[in-house]
Amino acid sequence: MVQAIEKTVDEPKEPVLKLSLTNQNIHDIIKVVSTEVALDVKNEEERKRQAKGVIDTILNRIYLAKQNKKTVRSVLNAKGQFSKISGDPDAFGSVEKMPDKEIKPWVAKFTEEYLKERTTNPHSSIGGNYNYLNPHPSVVSEKIMKQWGNDVVEQAKKSRLIFGEGNHKHYHGTAKGQKMAPSFIVVIPKSYQYEWSNNEKVFDCSYCFVKFHMGLRPL
Repeated sequence: MVQAIEKTVDEPKEPVLKLSLTNQNIHDIIKVVSTEVALDVKNEEERKRQAKGVIDTILNRIYLAKQNKKTVRSVLNAKGQFSKISGDPDAFGSVEKMPDKEIKPWVAKFTEEYLKERTTNPHSSIGGNYNYLNPHPSVVSEKIMKQWGNDVVEQAKKSRLIFGEGNHKHYHGTAKGQKMAPSFIVVIPKSYQYEWSNNEKVFDCSYCFVKFHMGLRPL
């Protein structure tokens, strides 16, 4: 009796989508993340989750913007999107105008490390979501909550994409009318120096100053 031999055929793999960043892009992203992550979140693992959510939201937005030939800075400087960059009355005005001295060392180090992780990991911590916000009344207006905030909060509750503590929580989702990003990996230039990750003097943020933010509203 001749036994039939089953032939196995490798299923075609889906092409890996990529988001290429420049050294300047990374520096600008570090600046924005520094204004968004609440260092008053004392539990470091929860603070890391919050930071990942901020970074992944920014990456998702950049990926989608690049499909429409838009620049990284057009995403980071979009009016009203990142409170301390262009949203608040005392905002810097643009990521270019934000002084490097305002960068939070803990955030910068973690951002570098996470971006490096994303060079091999196409899976975002928040999926393809486009928005997040802190719904605390002292941070976001009732108008914003009615327009899109309440919807995103409900999405976050269902998906459990809520990161932070106390009054420093980010609720992640996608407002109506916004696209969600696909999975992709990040491409970092070989010339990037990882100045924060390689700096042994980067300290814990226990005594760092904290700035509030309004959250990411739809464009």
